Parts: sequence; C-alpha cells; structure tokens
Amino acid sequence: MYESKEKRKGQHFRFNIPILIITICAFIVACYIFSITRKTSSPNMSNIGGIAIIDHETERLQNEKFLKFSVEKIGNTIRPEIIPEPPLPEELPYKSLLEIVKNWNPDNVDIPTNFKESLQHFDYGNPIERAIAEKYRNAELPFKLFNISHFNEVSSLWTDAYLLENLPQIKHQSHIELSKSNHFMFWAYKGLRRVTNFVPPTTLVSDMTFSDWFAIAKKADIERLSNSSEHYYFMLGVDKQDNGRSFISRDLKMFSDKSPNFFITSPAANKGIQCRFGMRGVIAEAHYDAGRNMVAMLKGEKRYIINPPSACSQLGVIADTRHPSYRHSVIDWSDIEQAVSRGFDKVEAIDTIVRTGEVLYIPSYWFHYIVSLKYSIQCNSRSGSPPKQNGYDHIKRCMRFNR
Repeated sequence: MYESKEKRKGQHFRFNIPILIITICAFIVACYIFSITRKTSSPNMSNIGGIAIIDHETERLQNEKFLKFSVEKIGNTIRPEIIPEPPLPEELPYKSLLEIVKNWNPDNVDIPTNFKESLQHFDYGNPIERAIAEKYRNAELPFKLFNISHFNEVSSLWTDAYLLENLPQIKHQSHIELSKSNHFMFWAYKGLRRVTNFVPPTTLVSDMTFSDWFAIAKKADIERLSNSSEHYYFMLGVDKQDNGRSFISRDLKMFSDKSPNFFITSPAANKGIQCRFGMRGVIAEAHYDAGRNMVAMLKGEKRYIINPPSACSQLGVIADTRHPSYRHSVIDWSDIEQAVSRGFDKVEAIDTIVRTGEVLYIPSYWFHYIVSLKYSIQCNSRSGSPPKQNGYDHIKRCMRFNR
C-alpha cells in the first residue's frame, strides 16, 4: 500500500526539473534585457524626480526612426522623404521654371504619368510631423499638410446640395468672371480710373447664379473643355467680422477663430476668408501676397507653381501701385516662346498638386501660379506679414527696378 521513501523522492525530483529549467531561462533573458537597456538608455538619459528625461540626440534618433516608417504614400501620390530640419530657402528642391512649363504646359490639365512631388508633405495628425511643419512655417518655407480632421469634415459637409442651398444666401459677397480663354488676370475694380486706356482682362457677369456656374463647371469636366473656350470663375469672400453669420466662417472655424492656431498665427492681422471655385483649366496668373497664406483644398485638385521672392525681377511683375493688376505677372507662362525670351531657365520654381483635404502654406511674398485641374474649391486665409519680413527685401528692390 505504501510507496517507499526512495520512490517518492525520485518522483519529487523529476517533478521539479521543468520548473528549474524555466526559472534558469527566465533569469538569462532578464539579464540580457537589462544589459541591452543599460547600453542603449543609460548614456543618453537623466533622471529628475523619478522621471526619465531623454536628451535631444536620443529624441532626434527616435523621431528619425519613427518618420522612416511613417506613411510614404497619400492616395496615389508618393511623398518626398521628410527632412526634419528646415533647410535654407536656397536649398529647397527647385527646378528651372522653363523646365517645369515645358515638361507640363499649364494649358494641359492632365497630370503627366512621370510627375513627382518634391514639396514637403506633413501629416497634421502626427504630433512629430506637425511639430516639424511648425518649424517650416516659422522659417517661412512652403509645405503641404494632410490628415487634417477639420478640413476633411468641411470637405464632406460641402456637398453639391449643401452649396446649392447655402451659397445664394451670400450672393452679395461673391462674383463671377468670364474669360475668353482659360487665363484669368486679377484686376481691382477700384483701380480702373487710375490707369489710362486700361481694358479689364475679364468680364464681370452679373446675371449668372451659382447654380448656373455650377452646371457649367460640371459639364466642363464631362466634356473635357478646351483651354481656348470661354471659362467662368466663381469667387467669394467674407471679412473677419463675419463671425459666423455666413456658413463660410461658421464652417471654416480654423480660418475664423479669434484665438491663434496653427493656420492663423495672428488673428488681429487676419484678412478674412477667400474662396475660389474653379472649373477645368482655369488659370490664375502668377502673383504674390504680403500675408502668410494658408490654402485649403476642399474639393478637386489644383496645380501650384511657386517661386521664391528672389524670382521677382524675372517674372514681369506690375510694380505700379495704382494699376488694377498690381503685384501680378504679365507673362503668359503657357507660352513657351515667352518663357524662353523672359529667361525662365534662370527662375527657380517648385511644382506641386494640392488635392482634396490638403493645405498648402505659401509664405509671404512667394509667387504662385494656379491651375484648376478640374472642378475645385479652395479657401484660403492670411494672417499678416512675418515678424522678420522674410523675402520683402527682394520684392522691394524688384518693384523699384520695375518702375
């Protein structure tokens, strides 16, 4: 009935062997992890009040590792490798303006298969990338943002039905222009009498409603309207005192907020919200603005060719402050002969496509030439010149010379 003492002892010994092996293995693994942790963290970490503080070099390496695995593709667009520290303006990935317009003529709205983005894209929803974007903004360098929940929500809200219902209510804040081609040169009505024999480059259309324009714009996409046909451009704006009275400022809170945010750094210098409804092929001729400019693409796609302020002297900019088209280039960039004769091979430029949900930052005094690739809606807001007036010296010298 009873087992011998020797037999029970042998069973007990056999029972403990697996536990002993597991314990030894766990101890070896723990020692290995501890040694690795000491090697990687101890030299670069300090301790304050029991909280581990990572030094700048370790943080930089961690950020670089994170960015390496961040999203590389947005839709069908491969974004450039992220450069965490803002380069100098002269170090940006420029091409010659002549090369850009020869490779893809602005009158052609079809995106070339070999088109590549070179402008920095940052994920606004990623804290690390948003911090990098803030550095670029403060350095007055252009960049694009994506994954911005606020503008994505507005893009979804602004359906065709929503716009057709709400836009007629602010008709007094909008107008429609007609051009005999796809080119639209800006002109200010208040400057008409200041220049002798000035002929407006476009015609104001007073008897067209937004629904009329909308139908034409949609039809232009379906029928692939040619650049030599008549084009219509719908424009509206609300000032900063709108305070939610219109759906524009009510919906675009990031552009109408009275407190500083990433997009409007100086609400006191805010000039309100401008929205441009483009149809296929519409070109807004090159110009610069004095205020820091955030451009949100809410529908469709637009091509932006941007130039640094140093390009001013070669762009044929109207320097007469009395002229209705002051600050705008008189050169037709789609005319390659003009581009060659004007020395566009010496002009630095960056070519980019701004797609639905993206925001383009255009620094003060940077030139931008805009092509609507299809039915599109962009709204932008500016918030004053930069504290250091970056780029203004180039503009000042250029405009004096052009006079």
